[in-house]
Amino acid sequence: MVDSVCSCNVAFYRVCKSWVRKPVSLVTVSGDKSACEGEGTLCVEVDGKATIVKALISSFKPLGVDVILGMNGIYALGG
Repeated sequence: MVDSVCSCNVAFYRVCKSWVRKPVSLVTVSGDKSACEGEGTLCVEVDGKATIVKALISSFKPLGVDVILGMNGIYALGG
């Protein structure tokens, strides 16, 4: 899912093969804090263009999807 309001990428831990457990959190648009499991990298491909992006790692599917592609992911893909 693409979210141009979100500044960073957020990924469900099962889709990220390389991540490090560390205390990180994010603040939702409603002002609520959401704890994450750590940080990692993942490969994202859109319309045949692939790139590696950093992501916050979640123990649950954020908004019910595997990955939220935030602004840093959009920029990495040339958008």
